[in-house]
Amino acid sequence: MKSKYKQIDNGLIIQLLLVIILVIFLILSIFWNHLFLVAEILSGITLVVMGFNNQRIYKRKYLTAIYMAFGGLIFLSAIWSIIVG
Repeated sequence: MKSKYKQIDNGLIIQLLLVIILVIFLILSIFWNHLFLVAEILSGITLVVMGFNNQRIYKRKYLTAIYMAFGGLIFLSAIWSIIVG
């Protein structure tokens, strides 16, 4: 007997976990400013995962490039601000 519910894809589970962790770090960064860099890195990774899920699961072309480009830029700017200080 087949189940009427679809199995949730692993990429969507990873995306959900990243968003929850990102929200937690954004709230914590209100009280501790040094956690904002961690939140910035997590937002970049989350956008890249969103772009990957758009391409692989939903077969969309246009938003994939936008998500991945902005995610990469946010991630690189966070790493750059860690290196520069």
